[in-house]
Amino acid sequence: MPATAGHSVSGQVAADGANATVDVSIIIVSWNTQTLLDTCLGSIYRCTEGVRFEILVVDNGSLDDTVPMVRRRYPKVNLFEPSENLGFARANNLALQQALGRYTLFLNPDTELRSNVVAAFCQRLDEDPWIGLLGCRLVGVDEKTQLTCAATYPTPWNTLCTGLRSHRLAAKFPRLWLFSSRSLEHWDHLSARDVDCLSGAFLFGRSQLLRDLGGFDESYYMYGEDLDLCIRVQHAGYRVAYDPSHIVLHVGSSSSSQRADSFARRHQFLANVRLLRQHFGRVTAWAYRLAVLGSAGIRIVAATVAYLCAPPFRRSLQEQLQENCRVFLFALKGPRECGVAVGGAAQELPVTATDAKHS
Repeated sequence: MPATAGHSVSGQVAADGANATVDVSIIIVSWNTQTLLDTCLGSIYRCTEGVRFEILVVDNGSLDDTVPMVRRRYPKVNLFEPSENLGFARANNLALQQALGRYTLFLNPDTELRSNVVAAFCQRLDEDPWIGLLGCRLVGVDEKTQLTCAATYPTPWNTLCTGLRSHRLAAKFPRLWLFSSRSLEHWDHLSARDVDCLSGAFLFGRSQLLRDLGGFDESYYMYGEDLDLCIRVQHAGYRVAYDPSHIVLHVGSSSSSQRADSFARRHQFLANVRLLRQHFGRVTAWAYRLAVLGSAGIRIVAATVAYLCAPPFRRSLQEQLQENCRVFLFALKGPRECGVAVGGAAQELPVTATDAKHS
């Protein structure tokens, strides 16, 4: 059980190895996020009390001053410096194998704690042994809820709703829930419930369960591994729960924003194909691909008509048309033609990208 207010056992366990029981291991994977990581680590120390915790940071080959900053400002942090960029999944698994805590919190470096969520969630999992993963409410810098903090997995139908923008109807008229995207726009995300998927920006789970499941699937290099883990936790008989009583700021896209949007969308698509094929079969994966093709095709036609009929808006319409054409083409080519396997082999990506999990 986490410590109560009457016990002085809170604080971080030193990196050089005090043998005291650790309640929570906080794992952060960073790539060129020095300033954000500094803010994140500071918020952990500022907000967390009543539990013993350790922090494990895996730096994926940052070119900025992330490593010197951590060593200088946070000497108790367990810092890992692999010789290569491991990607999000492998880097988290590296730290998970070294984690001492009964519970593990996978946390993005572009997050900032605002309350003692670590102790609260530790107590919640102590009280309910069937919760395997627990997530909180994530908000952006605009203070709006990031709906993917508690969502469902992509399906052909909700992908089509996203592509055709019909999910906006569900946001305005909750009774039209059928037209929601995987972000569940019909729900305000202000009530606690069990969900299909949580965001990898904040995942609080049972360490032994996570190790038994092998951690994140390392064949996902970028995107999808958080959804895959949520599905496997449920297949193991545990619940995936969402608790909005604690709010965490999530800047979002801190590393993937350093790449072009088309790169991110392409690899989001590839990850979704792999996820659906792995857990729901080839037919569902093909139907998802057709939904992407169909919605992109419709948007191409609509943008072309608007481009011809509305000369003052041609510049913005041209950008939309180009982006939709790119989406259509990589969906048409499919995963293998794009150079990424959807079977058991790991994805081989030509660039480095890691930590911002906002799928």
